[in-house]
Amino acid sequence: MTGQLGHFSLVELLQLLAGRALSGLLTVDHPKDEARLWLKDGDIVHAEFDGRTGRNAIYGLLADEQGSYRFTDDVTAPRRSIEVSSEELLLDAIRRTDASRGRSRNVRETYIGDAVPTVQLSDGFDSSLELKPEEVNFLRFVDGRRSVNEIADLAELTLLEVRQIISQLLHIGALKVTERRPRTARLVCRLDSSGLGPGEAGIDRAILASWKSALGYRPERVACRSRRGRVMVFAAVPQRKLGPFILLSRDTLLQNDLAADAPLLVKPVPRRPVRPLDS
Repeated sequence: MTGQLGHFSLVELLQLLAGRALSGLLTVDHPKDEARLWLKDGDIVHAEFDGRTGRNAIYGLLADEQGSYRFTDDVTAPRRSIEVSSEELLLDAIRRTDASRGRSRNVRETYIGDAVPTVQLSDGFDSSLELKPEEVNFLRFVDGRRSVNEIADLAELTLLEVRQIISQLLHIGALKVTERRPRTARLVCRLDSSGLGPGEAGIDRAILASWKSALGYRPERVACRSRRGRVMVFAAVPQRKLGPFILLSRDTLLQNDLAADAPLLVKPVPRRPVRPLDS
């Protein structure tokens, strides 16, 4: 497997490898240095880039995605420097990149499913053009609410195939693509007294409504990042007039080494796509 970063993001490529539970070596020929990422069953277990290893190598590479890549199957890592799952690692790396860049990415750089492109037929589209079967299949699932990742899953296409289809449809003027992304909320922990269960988080209804407006559906889970960089995922429970606070039970606070009044960066976790039943 080979290609060029720029047609899609490194995050999407790593999602693809994780989805296939592949093991091997991903090499990126970056202008600064050759980056090497070893995977086992889809998870990144070791990384080296620009004199850094482990998480720091991933952070550095995602902050400056350039170069061509190639993936070689069944190459064993020389050691293990990353213990967390790829999902948790990439979510943390993305948040760091967002903070350092201070700007939004474009639609070609989908973030772990939380970018929701709106796709519409362009006024200048030549109706005499004949679309390919895979393009028609892709368009069946485009409703202005689903993310690129969801569409890929529903259409049974790889992310690489979806990106190629989008690029082609944009080129011939068949699509207009815009991006809407839910904002990250800075919420302060509060001890719950309403009866939340372990692993549940109380979130203000207005915040959930804002995320629903961006995603097209109300998120069922939220990802929370502490000051120390730890990422936790909780089930979202709507609360009235809670404001800039997140409610957590005593057990949840203790299990996650959190304290009341601790600030968290909170973002919705995109839902898993549900495939339509075969007719």
